[in-house]
Amino acid sequence: MYGMMLPSGNDAAYAMAEYFGSILKEKKWQNTTDEELKLLPTSFFNNSNVKYFLKEMNFQATTLKMQNTFYDSPHGLMNKHNISTAAD
Repeated sequence: MYGMMLPSGNDAAYAMAEYFGSILKEKKWQNTTDEELKLLPTSFFNNSNVKYFLKEMNFQATTLKMQNTFYDSPHGLMNKHNISTAAD
């Protein structure tokens, strides 16, 4: 968690997403097809467990009624597909 607070903490966010993504893949999203996971605008994470972490982030945003929020990367650095609003 401390590593994510540093100015160059995107590697810590990625490592955390990779770790928790593998857990989510096994426990929650194991029956999800690859077609369902292609909801990410970029294909950067299609070959890693990060896509399961991002799926959970987007699911939680929907559960919290965050209608104008979409996560495309765990760190958000230089990614025009990560969106949110002040209302969310």
